[in-house]
Amino acid sequence: MFDRQDIARALHRYIGEAEGFQNALAKVMASPALVELRPEMVRAGGAEGDPGHDHGRVIESARYSTREMVAIERDMAVSADRMAARRDHGVAWRHVTAAVARQDAAIRLAGGAGLAAEQVAAIEAVTGQERIAVVVGLAGAGKSTMLAAAREAWEAQGYRVHGAALAGKAAEGLEESSGIASRTLASWERSWERRSDRGDGFDKLGPKDVFVIDEAGMVGSKQLSRFITEVDLAGAKIVLVGDPEQLQPIGAGAAFRVVAERVGIVELEGIRRQREAWQRAASVDFGRHRTAEGLAAYAERGAIQFEETGEAARHAIVRDVMADMDARPAGSRLVLAHRRADVAALNDAIRDARQARGELTGELVYQTSEGARAFALGDRVLFRENNRELGVKNGMLGTVAQASEGHLSIRLDTAQGPGLGGVAQGSGGSQNRWNGHGGRAVSVSMADYAAVDHGYATTIHKSQGATVDRAYVLASGSMDRHMTYVAMTRHRDGVVLYADRSEFSDLGALTARLSRSQAKETTLDYDRAGYAQRRGFALRGTESEIVVPAGMRAQQVPESLRGNLGSLRPTRDQDATGQRSTPKRGMFDGLKLSTGRPSAEAGLGVGAAQVRADPAARLEQAVERYARAWSDIGLMRAESLPVLDSQKQTLRDAGVALDEVRPGALRDLRAALAYEPATQRAMSELQGRERAAQLVAGIKHEERVNREPELYAARLVKVCQRLEARHEQLGGWDQAEARGKVAAELKSIAGALKRDPQLESVVRAQVKTLGITPGSWLGRVLQAPTVERAISQSIGRDLGQERGMEL
Repeated sequence: MFDRQDIARALHRYIGEAEGFQNALAKVMASPALVELRPEMVRAGGAEGDPGHDHGRVIESARYSTREMVAIERDMAVSADRMAARRDHGVAWRHVTAAVARQDAAIRLAGGAGLAAEQVAAIEAVTGQERIAVVVGLAGAGKSTMLAAAREAWEAQGYRVHGAALAGKAAEGLEESSGIASRTLASWERSWERRSDRGDGFDKLGPKDVFVIDEAGMVGSKQLSRFITEVDLAGAKIVLVGDPEQLQPIGAGAAFRVVAERVGIVELEGIRRQREAWQRAASVDFGRHRTAEGLAAYAERGAIQFEETGEAARHAIVRDVMADMDARPAGSRLVLAHRRADVAALNDAIRDARQARGELTGELVYQTSEGARAFALGDRVLFRENNRELGVKNGMLGTVAQASEGHLSIRLDTAQGPGLGGVAQGSGGSQNRWNGHGGRAVSVSMADYAAVDHGYATTIHKSQGATVDRAYVLASGSMDRHMTYVAMTRHRDGVVLYADRSEFSDLGALTARLSRSQAKETTLDYDRAGYAQRRGFALRGTESEIVVPAGMRAQQVPESLRGNLGSLRPTRDQDATGQRSTPKRGMFDGLKLSTGRPSAEAGLGVGAAQVRADPAARLEQAVERYARAWSDIGLMRAESLPVLDSQKQTLRDAGVALDEVRPGALRDLRAALAYEPATQRAMSELQGRERAAQLVAGIKHEERVNREPELYAARLVKVCQRLEARHEQLGGWDQAEARGKVAAELKSIAGALKRDPQLESVVRAQVKTLGITPGSWLGRVLQAPTVERAISQSIGRDLGQERGMEL
């Protein structure tokens, strides 16, 4: 997706002459290959007194894509929907329970705590009957462990299980951790192309196949669409595993996210990688758009270090890495940076430090694909290309076990790290320290494979999926929240973030830069009918700024009133203070969560099994999640701080999840918060299960309001009284437009009330109880003999009529 400025920037790189540039831009904009996904969007108009009151200002430019991409993503959506509806790939319960039992026993035998309840629920979900399943798991949540048990269950049922990932290293990791034979997506595509050329059945999928794609969040729309449609045509099953908040696809589109929104997900939220509870909580923050909170947790514990210059920051990393090598020679570690220039500088600096200590002697110089590189016994090595003969993948790390002219023998790292420390003989009899008992050894001839580099530091992109004991991260202005999330969650024991004070003046500046979202969109995000409403914008038009929550569901509410009070209901794009927000498309906006969602909220103290079995527990869980997001925004406003986009998005996501558990619950909760003091107090003063129980009670009360005419009438009166008070407050000449909108709302209600004799009689019967005075606007509406007279009543008090009501 792109806008006119993106097109202009691309053309400007090739056309410098002004007239030629304008002609080319006009030609592109008129091209039939171009599709407008969303027209230019303008502000509908802020409330008077609001500094942002600039009606008509362009908020978002028109967005475009190509006809090819629209067709690709449409076909992907059609296949995903069809596969979600088909239920012919189930696994017998006995196979699932047996696989879970064996995997749990293996974990406990190795000293672990066994499978978590949410992992068991995920295994049950992916082995279900649907031909497509999506697993969203936070970094370090145990996705691979879950897949190992699922593979066993699938195979016991007679399915063939295949694995794939975008990167060779990720495919290797999937195979090593889950036992699923895996290779890269590109390898699968090449095999299908060869199959088509030969007309044979090599790598042909069929109804007895299950195809698992790991790290699916990194796959662009064009590539993921091909795999989904291929699996669909073959009658096979596809399982997508990933996290859309980690590194974004290199290609166009965020296909994994949009497929998850369409077919539903099973989610793994419990972090198992980090050993410290506060680090696990921080990992959840990073994965839930709360980058500021995640960074704050590490800053409070001294794990964010500011240095005066970039060189000083790199020097601090080298110092700490060398100290860690001394203290834990058998430990594993990663040094991470986003910019390749930083990676190269860190590699050189760490290697120089080792040489200065006499650890790397007898080095030999090799011509690699990256240029001339010197390697010695004990050097760390990074493989930069996949090679089937050697059995290495791009991003793999190892340690030089032997160096000779034109050849390197390299001991590969295992999932546990480089292995145990040792001492080996270098050329000339020197002793070099190295981690000598790692994984398998590979012999590399530089004449056949020269894609190696020093492996002390690597890019954040190459680290996704990796797990080490400690990580050392160099911050840069080019990082966003997705890279920060990946970089800050690779460790088991600890991570330190190093920042150049000349680039980031303080923690606030660092947080602001590293919290930026670069989340990608798809053409499927642009539902033209609902797009403007979801974002609080108007398509070259306006909408009312008067939005009063009322929670009036169309059940036993009089038919004549339903349409007229629709605008009084809280909209989905209101934040915790009732103000209309203007968010971008969220990670799971519109998500249809699967009924087997396993996660349990720690604040409720509810187990995952109980949540799955008890609808009331599921509702409390969803309500508490929404309450926490609401409270976070309230705290920001209480401190006069700007509400972060991530906090707004978290609130919207929680609202979607709440409605999935109980349709209409979000609307009812907002209405209760608007009108019920007990619900308001629960939200602001209580916590955990007690708060959730009170909020659920508020939701249930709103359901009674919708069913019982007397309660509904009382609510209607409250709405009218609030609107009338608002009208009286808008007395200035510069507030005429807003005052007119309030008047229009009231007149609409007056007309609906007078057209419904039953509702009017209920209101009349409670005049004294509801506090309707003769001089009030509503009192005059009730006394009006006709609809026309009711609508024509002036807004505001008529003191001359304060003389009692004969109703």
